[in-house]
Amino acid sequence: ALWFLESRYSDSKNYRMLYSLAEPLAKKNYPEAQFALGMMYFNGQGIKQNYSKSLYWFKKALAHDPPLRNSSNIMLFIMEIYTKPGTENADQFVFWKLKSEEFEKQINNCEQN
Repeated sequence: ALWFLESRYSDSKNYRMLYSLAEPLAKKNYPEAQFALGMMYFNGQGIKQNYSKSLYWFKKALAHDPPLRNSSNIMLFIMEIYTKPGTENADQFVFWKLKSEEFEKQINNCEQN
C-alpha cells in the first residue's frame, strides 16, 4: 500500500501528502514507511532536509528482520550522510561500509545456496 501511495504522490511531487501518510505508519514500525521518511529527509522532499532525522529513520528501517530489499541502498545513504559537512564521521562511515560489505556477503551466500 505504501508503495502505491509513494508512487502516486512522489510522481506528482506532492511530498507533503506522502509525508502525512508515511509518518504515522513509520511510527507504528512499518519499515517501508521508515525508509520513505528517511529518503524524504535525505533529499528534503516536502520537508526541510535533515540528515539527523534521515539517519534516525534509515536505522529504524534497517532494524527489521527480515531486512528490506533495499537495505544495501539504505546503508549507502547512511555512509553518504557521514561524508556531508556537519555530519562527517569517519568512524561511522567505516562502520557502515563494513556492515554493508557483510550484508552483501550474506546476500550472495543465500543466492548461491
